[in-house]
Amino acid sequence: MTVQMIMAIAIFAGAYAVIMTDKFPRTSVFLIAASLIIIFKIIPTQEIAFAYLDLNTIFLLISMMILVAVVKRSGFFQFLAIESVRLVGKNPKVILFTLSTVVAITSSVLDNVTTVLLTIPITLAIAETLELDPLPFVMAEIMNSNIGGAATAIGDPPNMIVASQSGLSFLDFIMNVSPVAIITFFSVNLLILILYRKKLVLSPGIEKKKLHFHPSEAITSRKMLLKSVLVLSFAIFMFTIHHRLDIELATIALGSAAFLTAITDIKFLEVLKDVDLDTILFLVGLFILVGGLQSSGVVKKLAELIVTASGGNYFMTATLILWMSAFSAAFIGAVPYTVMMVPVIASLPQLNTVVFSDIKPLWWTLSLGASLGGNGTIIGALANIVAIGTFFRYTGRKITFKEFLKVGMPIIIVSIVISNIYVYMRYMI
Repeated sequence: MTVQMIMAIAIFAGAYAVIMTDKFPRTSVFLIAASLIIIFKIIPTQEIAFAYLDLNTIFLLISMMILVAVVKRSGFFQFLAIESVRLVGKNPKVILFTLSTVVAITSSVLDNVTTVLLTIPITLAIAETLELDPLPFVMAEIMNSNIGGAATAIGDPPNMIVASQSGLSFLDFIMNVSPVAIITFFSVNLLILILYRKKLVLSPGIEKKKLHFHPSEAITSRKMLLKSVLVLSFAIFMFTIHHRLDIELATIALGSAAFLTAITDIKFLEVLKDVDLDTILFLVGLFILVGGLQSSGVVKKLAELIVTASGGNYFMTATLILWMSAFSAAFIGAVPYTVMMVPVIASLPQLNTVVFSDIKPLWWTLSLGASLGGNGTIIGALANIVAIGTFFRYTGRKITFKEFLKVGMPIIIVSIVISNIYVYMRYMI
């Protein structure tokens, strides 16, 4: 192992060690670490370091944040949640499944962080009206936001990264990942209903109580809602055919976001306030940090270790990537792990051109492992952190790491077992 490899690993591990203390902002830590990568010439020059930035992913994220910022101001998300509950009645189990469905579908076409941010306050109000513990509903929405996000190329940041760097299209994700995401959705929700069955029971007298939710009151502007739905529908349609037009996802998202802001009354500077610059700059630092691992040869070494551990067997390699991705995403975060693993998978054909002539199934294992693995712990996905913070802000009640883990771990195991069987049946037989 060379000096540069040791330094790259030390800076990467050191950055994570500092972040885990919760004493310093993660973005500041990663930007400092990225600077050290350049200062110590692990990446020879600043220009080369900036070449490691995946601008397609960065601009796709920014564009989707802007697009969602306008859509949410119309009241569209709140309308979906309230209307869904109004239609299904007061059965707690049916309400939980309905809200989970709304969250999963919405998260598949939009940002899952925004989805939970908007649906949780409505969920808490519903739970309060029915005198139910809101925890099962909130936990279900967190889990389903990540499952829904796993289904498409734009639903979850890890998928955005995989799509951008692998060259796979929006339609590729729909055809290959959505089927297993749907199976996982039903399996996980069945498990959630079993785990929380004692809490999903109405107390005597609540049956006659009327729900005071009016979907129409959620809509702040019908004109803005119509424009938002039309532009969003067009963007999603363009996502499905972008590979045929040879247009990147980021270009479609950026154009759609800009057009929507231009035809609504919302000031562009007002919308920009909803762009999470902390996350964007965090990704900038992360891409350079992982670039240091690539430049120094650490990524190639990791790829060689994976091939050695799997004995060069394709299915064993896919299985190893799937399970490693799930548990690594749960404990170090889905986004950092995905950024690190993309170049590892991309380099496998160089190690064995015969066995790894087609690495598409390995991209799906990374996508599924990282996205579904985010359900394992509080820190596994950004949506988890945001949802739990929102829950605490409204209720004053903390969801502990251990409490989350008790539900998250069984869900990870069920999800990854299903994914493993799916990968074998779909690509290995």
